[in-house]
This record gives sequence, C-alpha cells and structure tokens, in this order.
Amino acid sequence: MIAKWHKEAMAAWIVAFAVVVDADEKLSVRQLQGSACPASLETLQTNWGCPDGQLSDEILKDSSFSSGSNWVTRVQDEGLATFGYSSNGIAVTAIQDNDETPYHIQLIQPLELDQDGTEEGSFYSLCVQAAAGEAGSVQFAVDADGALNFAVAGGGVRRLMSLSGDEKLRSECFDFHLRPAPGKYTGRAVIDLGAMTGKVDVCQVSLRECSVRPQAGGLAPIRRCYLAPLETSGGCTLIEALRGSEFEVNEFGQETSGKETCLQRMRELEGDSFVFSIGSCEIWRCGSRAKLLKSSSKTDSAGEVFSQFCEYQEPKGGVGGLERRSPVYVQLWEWNFRDIARECAEYLGPNGFDAVQISPVTEHILGIQWFTKYQPVGFKLNSRSGNEEQFQEMVATCRKAGVQVMVDVILNHIALPCEEAYARGAEAVMPCKGWAGSPFGNRRINSDQGWKGPELFHNINGNLMGNCPVREDTIPWSCPDSDPPNDCTFCDFKGLPDWNTGLQAVQDTLARHLQELHRIGVTMIRVDAASYMKTEELSAIINRVPWDLVYQEWWDGVPEEKRSTSVGHYRDYKYGEKITRALAVDDINYMADLLNISHGLDGIPAERAVYPLAIHDKRTREADRYIPTYKNGLEFHQQQKFLLAWPKALMIRLWGGFSWETEDDGPPGRCGL
Repeated sequence: MIAKWHKEAMAAWIVAFAVVVDADEKLSVRQLQGSACPASLETLQTNWGCPDGQLSDEILKDSSFSSGSNWVTRVQDEGLATFGYSSNGIAVTAIQDNDETPYHIQLIQPLELDQDGTEEGSFYSLCVQAAAGEAGSVQFAVDADGALNFAVAGGGVRRLMSLSGDEKLRSECFDFHLRPAPGKYTGRAVIDLGAMTGKVDVCQVSLRECSVRPQAGGLAPIRRCYLAPLETSGGCTLIEALRGSEFEVNEFGQETSGKETCLQRMRELEGDSFVFSIGSCEIWRCGSRAKLLKSSSKTDSAGEVFSQFCEYQEPKGGVGGLERRSPVYVQLWEWNFRDIARECAEYLGPNGFDAVQISPVTEHILGIQWFTKYQPVGFKLNSRSGNEEQFQEMVATCRKAGVQVMVDVILNHIALPCEEAYARGAEAVMPCKGWAGSPFGNRRINSDQGWKGPELFHNINGNLMGNCPVREDTIPWSCPDSDPPNDCTFCDFKGLPDWNTGLQAVQDTLARHLQELHRIGVTMIRVDAASYMKTEELSAIINRVPWDLVYQEWWDGVPEEKRSTSVGHYRDYKYGEKITRALAVDDINYMADLLNISHGLDGIPAERAVYPLAIHDKRTREADRYIPTYKNGLEFHQQQKFLLAWPKALMIRLWGGFSWETEDDGPPGRCGL
C-alpha cells in the first residue's frame, strides 16, 4: 500500500512539473548584472583528492550556462522563477512559494556515465559554484530520474550547500561511487533551488571522473588486511626487504612502533603495501586490489599485511582473501584497567573475542557522571580507570591473551572551563584542576608540549574566547552562525571548545597522542564526535599510523564516500534497534520481519558498520522495551544472542557496563567527588 501511494505521489509530482521553461522562447539571454561569478572557469574538484593526471575533462555540456540549449529548467508553478543566462553563469530569481520545497525550482541536464572505470567501479564528483544575496540553501546530486524514483547515484543523499546571503562565492561537491556494472548509468545532474528566495547566481556546475579511487587531503589510510603474506607471483613488486632493531619490540614489549617505522619507509619509497613481522619489514607496490589478493599466497610466514587496497576488518582474509572472518568486540564501558586485564585473561581471550573497547583514557574533569570522561583536560594517561602504568599493563595483558585493545578517542574538543575560569574571562590563567591535578582554563589546557591556548580552537568573528554553538533545538541539529552557515565542524558542540583541526600545530598535537597509544599497543580506535570534524583534517591526524580498525561515532545520514575511504567505518546503532523492535516491541504477527533485517542506517553497508546493541548514549532509568539495556532482563540477552547469530552483520559489539539509577550515573564508587 505504501509503495502504491509512493508511485501515485511521484506521478503527481511529475505532472506538476509539466511547466517546462523553454530557454529559446521565454527567457531573455542577458549578461548577469552585479554577478558574483568569476570571469573564467576554474576546476572545482581541487579538494577531492584525485591524484594529478587522473581527473577527467568536463563531462557536462555548457557547465557555465552560456545558453539554455543543454539545460532544462523546471518550476512547480508558472512564474515561480526567472532564469537569465550569460557566458559566466545563470541568474535564477526565485519567488518564495508556500513550503520552500527544494525541487520546486530546478536546473537539470540528462547524462550517461560509465560505471566500469576500474576494478572498483567509477568515481565521480559533481560540484556547484554559486552565490546569493539572501540566505538559503541549494541542494544537488546526480540521480536516476523518475524511471527509478529519483534514486541518488551511489546510494548517497543530495548535497546541501548553505548560502549566507552575503554575495560570497561558494562551491561544494557531491562525490559518488558507481560500483562495477554492465552498460551505462542513465540519469541526470540536478540542482534544486526551491528553498531560495531572491536572486541566486549559479556560476558553474562541473562533473568529472577520477580514474582511480580519490583520497581526501592529508594521508591515505594504510590498513591491516588479515591476508596471507605476499609473493611476487601475483603481480605485486617487492621494493625493499628490511631487517633491523627498529622493527623489534619496543620498550612496552609491543611491535607497534616497528609497524609505524615500516609505514614511514613505505611512504618514502612510494609503495602501497607492506608486510611486517617482528624484526622484518617488506615494502611492496601492488598497484591494484586484484594484484594484492592474487599475491596473497604465502603460507610459510606469519607476517601481517597492511595496504591501501584493503578496507578495515574485511569479512574475508587468508590466502587470496578467501577465508571468512566475523569479528566480535565487547565494550567494557567505564571498567577500570585492572578489571579489564583480568576479563581479557580469564574470559575474552579464551572465548575468542577479537577486541575490547574501553572508555577514553586521557585526564578529564572531576565529577561522578559518565560524561566527565568525555571532557579531556590534556593528554596525560591518567583517568578514573587507572594511571598510565596500569593502562600499559592492561594493554599488554589483553594482547597476550589474543584480545586487541580499542580506545574511544576524543579529537574534537576539550573540557568546559570551571566557574572560576569563566569569571576570569580572557585572562591567560588555568585555575581549574583535572582528575590528576593538571591545570586548565577557559579554552586553555596544559600538555607535555606546553600550554595550548585559545588561538588553537575555532572562534567566531575574531573573538578567541567565543564560538558558534551547535543548536540542538532543530532537527537535524544546525549551526546557523557558522561560516559557511550550517557547517558544524567549526562550532562548539555542547559548548565544548572545538579544536581547529585545520591547523598543523593542532594536527601534530592530536597525532602525537594517537602515536603514543599505538606504541603502547592500542591497534584500534573509535573516534568520538567524528561527524563534527572535517574528513580531510581527521584523515591527516589518524593516518600517521597503521591501524587494525578505525570507526566513527555516527548517528544518522549517508556519509560521503571520501569519509568512508579516508577515515574509516561507522557505529550503526539502528541495526540493533531493529532487532529490539522485532523481538520485544512489534506484534508477534510481524515476527517474520526479523528475518528481513539486513542493515541498520540506510547508506551504510554492513562491511562498513560496527553493529552494537546497547550504547551508552541511550540509557533509561527504568526498563524500556524500545531501548535495549540490561534493565530489560532476559529480553536483552535474547537480543544480544540474535545479534551474534544473525549472519547479516559482519562486525558486532557486545555490551558490558555497570548498573545505574539515572542516565548521568558514572561507574560504581562515586569517584570524582
């Protein structure tokens, strides 16, 4: 019934667009008056990450709107907009209708695209350059037109570009990946302008293909592959084989420093893969994923393979990537280090768990609430879970038991200041005290590299002590005061001072913290508040070391392809919620729907998702059948068992926490008073 309604509504929508403005008969072709458009075209995909020489020529016809012959204009009602073409853009003057529906005013160009460009498919970027005199937003994408219900290419979502109304020229891009398929992809490039009022100058719309997989700015990730070691018979070339003390275990008894050194050497020699074993480092150049898999055939060696052609925690490994894997992790939320070590040795290791996820390990503010751990005051490894020595012992114990350690890292922000620091305003003082006694202040922290002041955090209008907020009273949350508008990566989430991760000094500071964790033996990370950090900046920070797994805190929406390929996987809690709803909430007549659960959030495939059941952000005071927690008793255990048994998930995370009375409760003992 719903599908039938959807088709009828779409048919009505198509009829509503019967008014097609003919550029030759109804539009005056004129030079744009007061246009913000540049006199000459520029390449808009410069930040896409496509290597030099791999970017195609322009695919669209007349990308700067010199005439109306290649573009179709559509309006919901006659007279809703006027269109003026010129040699350097089109002026669209929109008249506000009742509901600001984006697709009530459109610019469209039909197209056909190759989708077999590489073994991985084809990579495209559609970019729009525009300016406006009144604030509003433009959305755009490549989609499949009405024949396939306007499905967005690559399974993504339409790009939303906010224009602040200051006549400033802005450009943003919609990047998408077409997986290998026979024939051509038939669809259209479409720009929706119905949410704008007044005049919008659309200067250029550009669509180009990258002949290889693009990488975001910063560093490309080199991930552990879980493949058999490489041999030259499959097409990979051995560039250099190294042996030496720099590849032996470090002062913590871990091999991770050697892996980082091997990675650095690989980048110096312009390789794309390396094979590491204690005391040995082999640098390889494969050139493609197919050659990597074909070369993964060595059976008489225990070396670990790392490559840019692997995804994190792939479901197949071993010789040729043919052996099935299904990693299981457990979150021991807010457990202390000694208890985690004992759990690894006595239970997790013997029962085959792949990794344990632990709470943030850096020094934090005082307090008994759970969220105090998510307000770091520096990078000292001393928290209410234990001190640095206890942390090192825990990591060593878990890894000895065969359990990798995954740390929840906070790279987006620091702690809110105490009241005394607020009262001192912009004074360069640090009157607040952290868990281990370290001083901090208002947008100021201390560290081994000296104090870090307000100039290293995002600010607004040159006021170093203030910044735009993330508004939580809107759905989705918004940042109207950012520049550009609604780019929340520049703003303070919940008032927490937001690192300016575009600065080299900040990237170096955060990377040093991650490198310290890695040297101690941490091989996996979960990135807290990842969606509030720019892809390029985050990748430049985390990819200085070779990780076994990186996954991001994620709440909703389809992530950009470059975030997936340049940063890592996603926490997808919707999968667990679907299980809970089917087993504990819905009528038994719908029980069969349980067998149709294949994924969580739309747009995040299972191979890029870590599926939990319970998460610490969703806890309830009392039992709530809609929210999976231990308070639901046997229902919760049944749901965790189904999570383990149902084969659609490739990576799952179980829950081990503590009992609580309120949603803000921290671990037992009321530590931090």
